[in-house]
Amino acid sequence: MAAGLCGGCAHARRVETRRGTVYLRCVAPGLPKYPLLPVLSCASHAPRALA
Repeated sequence: MAAGLCGGCAHARRVETRRGTVYLRCVAPGLPKYPLLPVLSCASHAPRALA
């Protein structure tokens, strides 16, 4: 999935349906829950911490 910034963002949550479709859901306040991908710029982007 080419998600742009969302793929590595701390605010993105992976949602998988029972049929196997995968979505990225944004949990940042004030932004759309399911943005059109790929997201190329975002004021709330926060890099995901490496574990």
